[in-house]
Amino acid sequence: MRILTAVFIAALWAGTAQAAVVQVGNTGRVYPIAEPDFLEEVEQAARAADWNAIAAQARQSARQAARKVTPLPRAQETRTRLVDPTYELDMDIPDERGNIRFARGHRFNPLAYMPLERLYVWFDGNDRAQIEWYKTTPYYKDSRASVIITGGDPLALSRELGTSTYLANRQIIARMGVQVVPSIVHQQGEDLAVMEIYVPKKRGR
Repeated sequence: MRILTAVFIAALWAGTAQAAVVQVGNTGRVYPIAEPDFLEEVEQAARAADWNAIAAQARQSARQAARKVTPLPRAQETRTRLVDPTYELDMDIPDERGNIRFARGHRFNPLAYMPLERLYVWFDGNDRAQIEWYKTTPYYKDSRASVIITGGDPLALSRELGTSTYLANRQIIARMGVQVVPSIVHQQGEDLAVMEIYVPKKRGR
């Protein structure tokens, strides 16, 4: 019923919009539109904005977020582990009628219902050796890859790497089972495959 109502309203609106272009003549005195053009207002606001202050605020927010990142140790060897992403619900999940669909305590593997189409490259954004390693991998130009960093400035790295970078937090670390960096995470069956990569430190560090 809701779908039929939505279709009906959309059709009615389309008919109204089409009828609005019909010329029916003028009745009474006509006045020019006094309201400012919306696009002009946007352009004026953009010209008036202090973009240096906005950028500084964004950098400050990024630095504050970086201080909350959970650091991870460097990988000491190259190996691959399988991680079972199954977790236990800590609350009841009702259906649209309010009945309990999944009860608290139900064990749930999200990969059994929704495949992970992306892969995730983890590294320490404060470690130049790991950044340079990432640039040599096929994931550097892979549109399926998302970069997650456990340290560093995400804005500066995004500009350097030409892709968005995301700061890790304890929740996503636990969900993906990442223990060291660099690591590459992707789906393998109904598990997560975590490939840990040994990257030597740069000399002098």
